[in-house]
Amino acid sequence: MALVDPPIDKLISKAGSKYALSVLVSKRAKEISVSRKEFFDEHRDQTPITIAAKEFDQDKITMSKY
Repeated sequence: MALVDPPIDKLISKAGSKYALSVLVSKRAKEISVSRKEFFDEHRDQTPITIAAKEFDQDKITMSKY
């Protein structure tokens, strides 16, 4: 499953670099997977990475938090 929405190029330009984006999204995805483990056991169509990327795209999380 590829990350199509939001587009990766858009996220990279918003984060400043692909490395910053990977750190931000991976840290948030880890938080999500720990706090919402039951949700992902039931809903395998979404991954914590996808949700974290969408949160960053929608400005729910910011670079300054991480």
